[in-house]
Amino acid sequence: MDTLEEVVLHEGDAAIFKLALVCSTFRDLVSTEYFRRRAHFKWLHSVCTWSRFSEQYREQYFNMYSAEICLQCGDQYKHGPGGYVGRGRRGELRPLYSEEMLPGYCSHFCSQMSN
Repeated sequence: MDTLEEVVLHEGDAAIFKLALVCSTFRDLVSTEYFRRRAHFKWLHSVCTWSRFSEQYREQYFNMYSAEICLQCGDQYKHGPGGYVGRGRRGELRPLYSEEMLPGYCSHFCSQMSN
């Protein structure tokens, strides 16, 4: 499992889908909540030295996302509290913090299209 997590950290979230196509064993493994949690928290550790921050800060930002389906377009997306956002690559962080989206939508565009 450590090797597969390293592949995800090196290539980012897209590697989960690629690994799932390789064989049913990989698909079953990378599809688990346990695997996604481990990979996500390894990524969080790669972008921030959490020991430098207060416990309150860590409680606010050191969190797991949830995988949800957009009500408008039907795409699966990561939904999580605002804070650290990226594509899952080691050390890579988007330059801007995430914005709060309307629950159930992957983007502002999809939320506007549904109205």
